Amino acid sequence: MDLTCCTFCLQYAPKLIPATLRRQTPPKPNLRTVSNNHATTSTTRMVVKARGGGGGGARRGAAEADTAVVEKPKIKRFQLSEGHPGPFGATLLDGGVNFAIYSANAVSATLCLITFSDLQQNRVTEQISLDPLTNKTGDVWHVFLRGDFKDMLYGYIFDGKFSPEKGHYYDSSKILLDPYAKAVISRGEFGALGPEDNCWPQMACMVPTSEDEFDWEGDLPLRYSQRDLIIYEMHVRGFTRHESSRTEFPGTYRGVVEKLDHLKVAYKFLYKGVKKGYRQGQDKLYWSNDWYGQKVGPSWVKVLWPFKLAWCPCHTGLQITACGPFRGITKLLFYRYTSAHIELILSKAVVTASAFSLCMRVCLLQSCCNQPIELGVNCIELMPCHEFNELEYYSYNSILGDYKLNFWGYSTVNFFSPMIRYSSSGMHNCGRDAVNEFKYLVKEAHKRGIEVFMDVVFNHTAEGNENGPILSFRGVDNSVYYMLAPKGEYYNYSGCGNTFNCNHPVVRQFILDCLRYWVTEMHVDGFRFDLASIMTRSSSLWDLVNVFGNPLKGDLITTGTPLSSPPLIDMMSNDPVLRGVKLIAEAWDTGGLYQVGSFPHWGIWSEWNGKYRDIVRQFIKGTDGFSGAFAECLCGSPNLYQEGGRKPWNSINFVCAHDGFTLADLVTYNNKHNLANGEDNNDGESHNNSWNCGQEGEFASISVKKLRKRQMRNFFLCLMVSQGIPMICMGDEYGHTKGGNNNTYCHDNYINYFQWDKKEECSSDFFRFCCLMTKFRRECESLGLNDFPTAERLQWHGHTPGMPDWSDRSRFVAFTLIDSVKGEIYVAFNTSYLPVTITLPEHPGYRWEPLVDTSKPAPFDFLSEELKERDIAIKQYVQFLDANLYPMLSYSSIILLLSPDGNA
Repeated sequence: MDLTCCTFCLQYAPKLIPATLRRQTPPKPNLRTVSNNHATTSTTRMVVKARGGGGGGARRGAAEADTAVVEKPKIKRFQLSEGHPGPFGATLLDGGVNFAIYSANAVSATLCLITFSDLQQNRVTEQISLDPLTNKTGDVWHVFLRGDFKDMLYGYIFDGKFSPEKGHYYDSSKILLDPYAKAVISRGEFGALGPEDNCWPQMACMVPTSEDEFDWEGDLPLRYSQRDLIIYEMHVRGFTRHESSRTEFPGTYRGVVEKLDHLKVAYKFLYKGVKKGYRQGQDKLYWSNDWYGQKVGPSWVKVLWPFKLAWCPCHTGLQITACGPFRGITKLLFYRYTSAHIELILSKAVVTASAFSLCMRVCLLQSCCNQPIELGVNCIELMPCHEFNELEYYSYNSILGDYKLNFWGYSTVNFFSPMIRYSSSGMHNCGRDAVNEFKYLVKEAHKRGIEVFMDVVFNHTAEGNENGPILSFRGVDNSVYYMLAPKGEYYNYSGCGNTFNCNHPVVRQFILDCLRYWVTEMHVDGFRFDLASIMTRSSSLWDLVNVFGNPLKGDLITTGTPLSSPPLIDMMSNDPVLRGVKLIAEAWDTGGLYQVGSFPHWGIWSEWNGKYRDIVRQFIKGTDGFSGAFAECLCGSPNLYQEGGRKPWNSINFVCAHDGFTLADLVTYNNKHNLANGEDNNDGESHNNSWNCGQEGEFASISVKKLRKRQMRNFFLCLMVSQGIPMICMGDEYGHTKGGNNNTYCHDNYINYFQWDKKEECSSDFFRFCCLMTKFRRECESLGLNDFPTAERLQWHGHTPGMPDWSDRSRFVAFTLIDSVKGEIYVAFNTSYLPVTITLPEHPGYRWEPLVDTSKPAPFDFLSEELKERDIAIKQYVQFLDANLYPMLSYSSIILLLSPDGNA
């Protein structure tokens, strides 16, 4: 048979393939297969036709029958070897990449390699079948590849039983995400549909390369004491997406960086004297200094001798010039500060440090009022930033004329990958730029003295119930990753269709690995665990052998039973890495388990104190019977935490959070107004403990609006003077409203966006009050105690000193607090509808001076030192204060400071 002459034929001997075989097509997964390559072979097919003379249909048919296919061996793109069963995921190792993934019940596994361009065309670039004899150790499939991974992504195909009643959902038509993938690629723009308007386009995982580097500039954890924290719960996209943010990268990690200065503490120069001391490390010279009881910051640090050091917020780092014998020190590697410590780490000097005594005069910074005032928080808690699909709920919303999205993000697709579409770079560089952009946010936050917490959702995933998509965990090993009933049904303690099988040995190790990654690689400072009580429930097929390795006769623990010592919580609490970060539990779930005050804690877990929220709301709005419970809240809830050996800082105090009313709506609406969600107002919590101050909605009389502002100030003052850790919800500092909607999970619009123009409008009103209250809390040593206050420091009062009223009808609570910085502080709350004149505690030679009165209009609600009319305002109280009295209006609160009486 004559073959057409071509360059391929000259190089390779032809191999004839029968026409019948030639016409067969292999089964297709989600993506089209470009080359069906196995672990050892790779070919390219070409069609070659035989020559022949004559014409006619018969002849044409004969010529067609003579058509052959020449298979050209293709130069192998990757070199394969068995690989290693650990670590899980795709890992750079020995000049290549090791792929390892757990699946106990799959009968076959295929590694799919997909170039970025092929992903856009919905096709697979390479398929590598894993040999269960050589590429499997125990229940771990693995392979090692060397080759060119530029712009390469990957996924897996697992085959096995598709038997939902037995808990198995294996489907060889699905390409699955690796649970350990460090970045997930699908769509690059938030809210944009995929090809052919697909809400769930094929996703793939980033393959690591040697170019995956990030310059941390010596960043290290800030390690604040928990009692010093002021937390700010925020949404990455919502923080800067509104047009009034005027950021270059709205709605992204970089956009948050552009606005971080809104949150940080402002400082001024304050000379602190001369300190001496040094210690020498192996390759670095360290100099550290301590000012106990002082709060310092990094915004301006100046070393007069022997180094000249300066930094300002508009620069990306510090600048240093060495003087005298220390000219060899040319680079500042890192600086950090805590509430009472500053440390400079410099490159090693040419001259040994032992030859000199490092003597530095350092100008540090204290809180400053003549600089632009900002909120002054030192911790941001990011709502979910793990990869999720915002199109999960995509549907037309006829109420607003837009489309519903999963805006909040509590529906995780992958726990290792940051949300790619929160990045200004999107899918660029296969997600590596997005990973680095998240790191950039953390680094810049640390530079401003702000820790970064993540809100994590290990209670369920985006795969939902049996009708949900097969994306990752379900297709890899459904019966392991999810809590299942005996016939394969999904337990639904999350309210979202499935429940993560947290206390299964494989799953709890997965969670631990994930948290460690975010701490060590992404420099995250802490975690808030959504519906954390699920992590205390027993796993599917629970038994003591499964967990502890030893059997026990008569073990009757069933799936989902709350455990007093959950293995996962035990592992996290005693992990050497995670013990160094903050762990916060939302101590309840939708299955009825409520553990506020009783969450297994090992002495380190804090809790969202939902009881604080409910009690404070009730008391501030004037409900009878809550004065005693309110006093407990002011003390850090010792009724919940003291008996278990915990501290006030184990209580995360909040009045509002992302779910529920905003602070402004809390005083504007009695009822939820959720029609915009398209669910006929049936969604969201109906019991909000709110009060509209007399009229429902924003359109109200002037007197009602004044009362609402007063109530907002009351709530914020209460939050700042309570023992424990205060948490502020994004937007509450300027009075953001959602129109009475208390469940805005589906709105990517103005409802959830921080409105910077509104913040500017109230910069001299409520926002000013909030900033000054956070500053006051930071300055007071007594408002962040490490233990619950005792009678030696705190005394309770009623309308007269030392006579508190704890009766059911009492709506007045007052106390004095001894403070080593401020002296003595008097705080009082009058939540009655009647005004009252109170008698103040007497201190011969001293007099009380007003600082805060929430019944006064701004700026007289807070008489700060820079207020020009401060002295005039204080004189208005003289006749009362001379008589040791103070008049309080209804629904108001005050703070007074004890100062020497110059007339005594």
